[in-house]
Amino acid sequence: MEENLIARAMPHGDILGFAPPLVVNRDEVDEIIARAKCAVDKVADELTRSGDLK
Repeated sequence: MEENLIARAMPHGDILGFAPPLVVNRDEVDEIIARAKCAVDKVADELTRSGDLK
């Protein structure tokens, strides 16, 4: 939510699902990926600090 991105967990593995509009362009896809990476990195950092991710 902090990255203004909506994604959903997919049922078969560690997969994030996105549903961009069919008219999405390359720059917008790059922005989606950058926001997702930032969010995942923040969660991983928090879990590492708490000792839940090694």
